[in-house]
Amino acid sequence: MSLEFAQIVAALISFGLGVGQTFYYLRVRKIFNSLPIVFAEIIGSRLLHQLDLDNKDLTQAIINFKYSYQRNEHESSSPVLRGFELFPSFDYERALVKKYRPGDRATARVVQGRSVEAYLEVAPLSRASYSVVLLLVVFPMVLVVLGYLGYTESFVAWLKYHVEFWLTL
Repeated sequence: MSLEFAQIVAALISFGLGVGQTFYYLRVRKIFNSLPIVFAEIIGSRLLHQLDLDNKDLTQAIINFKYSYQRNEHESSSPVLRGFELFPSFDYERALVKKYRPGDRATARVVQGRSVEAYLEVAPLSRASYSVVLLLVVFPMVLVVLGYLGYTESFVAWLKYHVEFWLTL
């Protein structure tokens, strides 16, 4: 397999991952907007801030709310429908706690499955996730262009030099 072909394959895979993540998020958001709406009452709202088992910082909004669906009372503690987040937004979690205070009324969307679950909103992609998508789309294309122009080896040497330099700091 030639170097140019390998670069093109890597670029296409990265491009597909970046665009795929965006389309997946848009699909989840579209499905969420089509779900039945119920009125919910917020009964508890707090910000959980602790270290998990791997000593990673964990910040999450814990918002309890009750709602009625098909003449049955339900309670939920999952305020946000979340996708996979490589880089969660801690500011978003703090904003959720400020937005949904005990005693407030809000609209929720109901998901029917094995059990009935409701969510207040869909978590947006974080800025870091947008940056990763941009890198997954743009960087491989730059590599393909550099490979086509014959600058791949000099670019790899330049990149290696700068990575080693920053790692020594």
